[in-house]
This record gives sequence, structure tokens and C-alpha cells, in this order.
Amino acid sequence: LGALVRTVDYACVEALVEMVISEFERLLYQGLNYKSDDSRKKTGCFHTCIQFDSSGETVFSPTKEHFTSMLEEVVDETIKVCYSAPRILHARIFKPFVAELSREGHRLGSPSVATLLAESMRFQDVLRGIEDKFDADFAAAGEHASVDSFQRVRPVHAFRMARAAEAGGGTGYFESLAGEMGDSLGLEMGRVKGWEVAVGDIRSQAVCGSIYVDGRPLQAELEPVVSQAMDNVKGLLVDLAREKAADTLSRFASATKLLAVRPEGLAEYANYVERCSVVGESEREISALADTVENMYQLLNAYNVKVPMDDTMKLDDMRTSHDAFVDARMESQGFSDTRLPEMKEVLDMRKIRMNEALVALEGGLSEEIGRASCRER
Repeated sequence: LGALVRTVDYACVEALVEMVISEFERLLYQGLNYKSDDSRKKTGCFHTCIQFDSSGETVFSPTKEHFTSMLEEVVDETIKVCYSAPRILHARIFKPFVAELSREGHRLGSPSVATLLAESMRFQDVLRGIEDKFDADFAAAGEHASVDSFQRVRPVHAFRMARAAEAGGGTGYFESLAGEMGDSLGLEMGRVKGWEVAVGDIRSQAVCGSIYVDGRPLQAELEPVVSQAMDNVKGLLVDLAREKAADTLSRFASATKLLAVRPEGLAEYANYVERCSVVGESEREISALADTVENMYQLLNAYNVKVPMDDTMKLDDMRTSHDAFVDARMESQGFSDTRLPEMKEVLDMRKIRMNEALVALEGGLSEEIGRASCRER
């Protein structure tokens, strides 16, 4: 009877081993390698996310090594569960009928699930098959991560890492842009807008064999970076536009004030003409600055930036000042042309008087010289 009990116990252990191997085979052949019409083809069996590490390399989380380690843990936990099952051989009711078993191994004594699984070539082949499946699926995931939609967002990740490094001290990127002109900030806004489009175009998901590859966490990480970058550039452009609008307004007002003077005398008229000439030479520069300001506000409008009311009023003042300058320039030219003949006539009269004075002076000098000669004689 003891031999029968021992045989039944051995059969139960073999049945457990067979059950374990069968379940892992089912995992490999049905769980990880499913048919094309299976609903799991759209979701996969396992989940991993695409990420960039600190050096910009593509990584997955969890990694392939994590899944391999998980497989080892599943095997260990499965064996523990098998050990938790009561052994017939150790049942108290059968102890009187069972001789003491040798402890030299399962061939001479009680077999164990762990030993039988370790010696089973079939089980080892299944485990290798699962690991090979992970290798193949992660290789496919790597190819998916190399598509253009992920390559285009690498600059965003690099920018994020650079900003993180700037947090430790030193001059930041946007701080260095503070002195740039509108054209440079416009180019920067275009670059950040390209980032925004690239992040939005990330292929958020793909199924590579048994692995569901998720790009949404990466997208969620990069979206705030792009949004913050765009807000920073917009803020810099708003500040620059405000500064340049105020400067242009001041220069237009100063030039208009100079042109509004109406001199009466010849000397004042000559100074006025000279000042008008200087204003004329700077007109192109001031007008170009006004065009730059207009372009900056058009750019802000194109990017739907809400401009403060004070800045809008300042822009309107600049436009009004520009119109006043143009009118003053035309009126000044008209005034100069109108007064020119009169000023020429005054100048000619002064020339005549100066010539008469010189002739009189010359005559007086000649008389003095003649008198001096007579006295010497």
C-alpha cells in the first residue's frame, strides 16, 4: 500500500508539472502569438511606453529586461503555488503505510516540481520561446520608435534637458533672446510652432506583436514644454513690440515738433532747413522701425496673442504720430519752398550791403594811407 501511495503522489507531482508546462505553452502559443483576426491584435498583451533618456536615446518603460525578469518571477511564484498544494505522500493518514524516503534525489526519493521543471527540455524550450518573442516584439517596437513622428520631437526633448540644466544657474536661453529683434523672435516662434505640430503628430499607439507601444506619455511630457516655450517667446515679443512702439512714437513726435517751427529771420530759416535735412535723412530709418513694429503686432495677431490694452493704445498713438509726421513733413517742405524766394532776396540784399560796406571800408583805408604818406613828407 505504501508503494501505491508513493506512486499516486509521484503522479500528482507529474500532473502539476504538466499543468505548469501546458499553461506556459498556452501563454507562448496563444497569449503571445495570436491570429491576425484576434481582437488582441489591437491592444497587445503587454504595455510599454516610448521615452527619451537624458542623452536623447529612445528607451522603453517598462524595458525588455523588465519583462524577462517578470517571466522569471512568474516561474518562481508558480513553483511556490505548486509547493503550497498538499502532498499525498505527507498526509498523516498514509504515514503508517509509507516507508521513509531517501533524500538523495527524486529518483530515489520524493520528486519536486522545481527539479522536474529545471530538467524538462520542453519547459526550457517554452521559456526560450517567450524570451525570443519579447526580443522580436521589442525589436519591432524599436523600429516603430524610429519613425519620423518621433524623430521630429527629439529637439523638443533636447530643449527640455537644456532648460533643466539652466535651472542650475547661468543665463537661460530665453533670457539671451531678450535682446533680439522682432525678426529673430519671429523665427523662434516659427520653430516652436513646428515643435507644436510635431508633438501633436506623434503616433500615440501601435501594437508590435504582443507589446502595446504607447506614445501618449511622451506626448504628454513634451506638450507643456512646447506650450511654455511658446508663451515665453510670445512674452518677449510683446515686450519688444511695446518698447519699439514707444521708441518710434517718441522719435516721430520729436521730428514733428522740429518740423512745426516757422522761422522768421534768415539765420533761423537756415537752421530750420538744416534741421529738416537731418530729419529727412532719418525719416527712412524711423519709418522702417514703424514697419518693424507693425510686423511684430501682425505676428502676435497671427499667433492669437492677447495684447494688453495699454500696448494697443500705444500702437494707435504711434500710427497717429506717424501720420502727423508725414503731414508735418509735407507742410514743412511747402513752407520751405514758399519762403525760399524771400530768403534769397534777403540774402542778396545783405550781400549788396556787405559789398557796399567793404567798398566804403576800402575807400576809408585808402584815404588814411594817403594822409599818412603826406605827413611823412
